[in-house]
Amino acid sequence: MKFPDRILLLYGYHRGTTAHAVERALRTRCEVFAVGPGHPETETSMECGPVAALDEILGRLKGRFQPEVLFVLESGKRFFPHGLADAPLPCWYYAIDPHFNLPWQREYAKLFDQVFVTFRQYLDEFKMLGHSGIHWLAHGFDHRFYRDHRLERTLDVAFVGDMDPERRPQRMKLINALGESGLNTHFTSGIWNEEVARLYSRSRMVFNDNDQQVLNPRNFEGSACGAVVLANSAVDLETFFTPGQDLLLYADPRDLVKQARQLAADPARWQALSARARDTAARNSWERRIETLAELVDAWQPPAQSPFQRSDRIKAHAFTYFHRGLSGQTILLLDQLQREVGADPEIHLIKAMAYLAHEKHPAAAEELFQLLEADPPPALLQQVGEILVSTFTEAHHRRGALLLARVLPNPTLDQKRRLTRLLTQGGVPLPDDLASRLAPMAT
Repeated sequence: MKFPDRILLLYGYHRGTTAHAVERALRTRCEVFAVGPGHPETETSMECGPVAALDEILGRLKGRFQPEVLFVLESGKRFFPHGLADAPLPCWYYAIDPHFNLPWQREYAKLFDQVFVTFRQYLDEFKMLGHSGIHWLAHGFDHRFYRDHRLERTLDVAFVGDMDPERRPQRMKLINALGESGLNTHFTSGIWNEEVARLYSRSRMVFNDNDQQVLNPRNFEGSACGAVVLANSAVDLETFFTPGQDLLLYADPRDLVKQARQLAADPARWQALSARARDTAARNSWERRIETLAELVDAWQPPAQSPFQRSDRIKAHAFTYFHRGLSGQTILLLDQLQREVGADPEIHLIKAMAYLAHEKHPAAAEELFQLLEADPPPALLQQVGEILVSTFTEAHHRRGALLLARVLPNPTLDQKRRLTRLLTQGGVPLPDDLASRLAPMAT
């Protein structure tokens, strides 16, 4: 497939996000028009709502821009355009931060012809779906901001990032160890782009925590600013860096403090590491990543048809809406699909979950009752048995409980107790065929 000359980039704008850096780098290679919440109204960008319909977006672009490819990035403000399952153009997706987003990104990937994943260790999670267009495209960095600003390096160690002790207990142990080391440190959060780069340019070292062993962009950003990055191990780190020459690896808090103190006391070694770090970073800018993107696209041969049916893609889109807090859109999309394909246990289940997200138990119970009437496989019932029991009991849905009591494989004693309690309310006896099945708790 030839790399396109014109790309419609779909993402929610925020000045500090990966997607904004990708947009700027893409513009060095091809024409780009960016659309999504938060974008300014300019000759090459426009704003729309968080679930704007794709056909409406393309309609607004007529006479202004004629894209060859749609490229969706999950970054900044949430933006999940409606209608991607029926897109008239090839669709790409950049799955950013799958270590946080994997459950819904794997489903969302079904909507796209090609999917680019930031961390290589997650490729198999996407490929196991049967998708042929899965590629590794590592994080880069934005050299417009992240460069040596030639400031006086008055700090020994700097850090910018999440310091919530509830979310990052291990990271805080490392940060506290540095803070108590006697070195001149500065740790902060909530700053972006050039503010971060100027802080890094005032520091001889940058502490980095490659959370869950993912190669995060701070490794490149700190290096680009001429600081020496102190990092823990990460998958593929040594694909880009040579530890001991352009980056230092630490094993634990004691090792981190030891290496930081040694480097702070050795200016000549710091100069050598800093120079090599800048050289390494220069090979990993977003412009270089776009070159890699073009090579991947040029080498890819599209299959004759998608491995996913249209109904599978719509369900995947609804699942994504649900996981991103757009329950109303989930229900609307599945209502449309139900009109097209009729009864489907999976549709009823996702709709029920969307209703439950808003504590609408009666509506959820009715969807789950229809799921049971659609004769779902026992494996699915076993998997969602607790949801079924809880929803029917919360909604006092006796018809659903009656049917569930007959078909739920291997109900637990607690599930039997709750079903029995609901079915015998008002002194109603259990039906004969259920007396033995729920016998352990029937009394």
